[in-house]
Amino acid sequence: MSQNSKPRWQGSNKPPENPLRFVIESRQFDRVPFGDWDEDPDLPKCQHCGAVSGEFHLIGCDKEPCPRCGGQAISCECSYEGD
Repeated sequence: MSQNSKPRWQGSNKPPENPLRFVIESRQFDRVPFGDWDEDPDLPKCQHCGAVSGEFHLIGCDKEPCPRCGGQAISCECSYEGD
């Protein structure tokens, strides 16, 4: 989990916009739209945040994958900008 031991993007840590990319360990990574990740269920929308196929998850959705390691973006060990 991130250094502050609570999920990313919760409360005051939530970015004001839904970014297209994440900066992880000083590198930019494109976010993965719902339905494009191998482990996404074959459903028309995310059951957690409502993103439809081809859209990004809402920031803080526990089903968004980290584009660097494949873990949960809100709690993986990667060092995201702002952690």
